[in-house]
Amino acid sequence: PCATGMNADCGQIGALGVGCKPLGGTVRHVRADGSGEYMTIQHAINNCVGGDIVELADGVYVGTGNWDVSTIGKRIVVRSASGDPGACRLDLQHAHRGFVFDDGEDEETVITGIGIHNGEAATGGGILCYGSSPTLMELEINDCNATDDGGGLHCEAYASPSVIDCVFISNSAQDDGGGLYAYNWSSPTVTGCVFSNNAAGDRGGGATFSVNCFPELSGCTWEANTAVNGGGLIFVYAYGPVTDCAFTGNTATYGGGFQGYGNAQVTLTRCTLNGNTAPNGANVYVRNNSSPTFTNCIVSFGLGGASFARYADDCNPTLVCSDVHGNEYGDWVA
Repeated sequence: PCATGMNADCGQIGALGVGCKPLGGTVRHVRADGSGEYMTIQHAINNCVGGDIVELADGVYVGTGNWDVSTIGKRIVVRSASGDPGACRLDLQHAHRGFVFDDGEDEETVITGIGIHNGEAATGGGILCYGSSPTLMELEINDCNATDDGGGLHCEAYASPSVIDCVFISNSAQDDGGGLYAYNWSSPTVTGCVFSNNAAGDRGGGATFSVNCFPELSGCTWEANTAVNGGGLIFVYAYGPVTDCAFTGNTATYGGGFQGYGNAQVTLTRCTLNGNTAPNGANVYVRNNSSPTFTNCIVSFGLGGASFARYADDCNPTLVCSDVHGNEYGDWVA
C-alpha cells in the first residue's frame, strides 16, 4: 500500500515506491550538483505544500541547503529516486546534522531511502527529533557523532518517530545512545532496524531509552556495539516491549547485550541474546529495581562473566519458556 496521501500506483520500494505520486501534489526533483529543478533539498522543501514529494537523484549531497535540513512542519515526503541509501547520501563533513525535526512533524512527514553520513552535533549527530514524530524509513545512518547523546538519532520532548528498516552503523555518542537516544517521554516505534558497531561513552552503545519512554521495538538486530552500560541496548526508567530481536557480539562492563536500570520494566519476547561480553552480566545486567521478563528467549554463550547478573536482590528477572545455556562463567549470579 501507498503512504497516506499517495495514489495506488506504487512501485517496489517500501511503502513509498518509485512511481508513487501525491494526490493533488507535485514531485519536486533535486540533483546533487544543483542542476535539478531546485538547487538544494532545502530549496525544494521551501517550495512544497502538503502532499508534495521531494525526490533526490543518486549522488552525494553537500553544502548549505543539503544539511541541517528542516521540513518546516510540512506533511511531505523526501525520498531518493532509486530507494538506495548507499547511492543517495548526505555527506555532513563532521560539522552538521542531516535532518532537524522540531516543528511538530507527524507520521505524514516521511524521509526514506537516503544515507546520512559523517554527522556531528551535540545531540543527534545524524537526525534530531524534538517534539516531532516523523516517519524515518530505509535510511542508513553512518559515522555520525554526538558530543552528548544520540550519535545517529536523538529523540526528545515527546518525540516518537516511526523508525522502519533503518541501519545505524559506526555512530558514536560521548555520553549515551551511540546509535539512538530517546528521552523525556519520547516513545519511538523501531521496526526491522540494524544497530551495528555503534559506541557510547556511558550507556547504550546501540540504543538508549531513558526517563519515561515507552518504545516498541520489534525485529531489530544489535551487533558488535560497545558501551560501559548496556553494550547493545539499555532501558533507564523506561518501559515497553522488545519482540523478535537479536543481540550478538555486543560488549560492555555491565550488561553486554542488554541492561535494565532504574525500575525499567521490559518484556523481551522471542529474543536471542548470544555471544555478548561483559564481566558483569555477559548477556543481561539489571539494577535499581529493574525486573525484566524473558519469554521464549535464548540467552546463550555469554563471555567474560555469568550470563545474567544483578546489582542487588531488588531486581528479579523472570524467565518463561526460555533457554539459558553454554555461558562461559555460568548462567546466573544471584
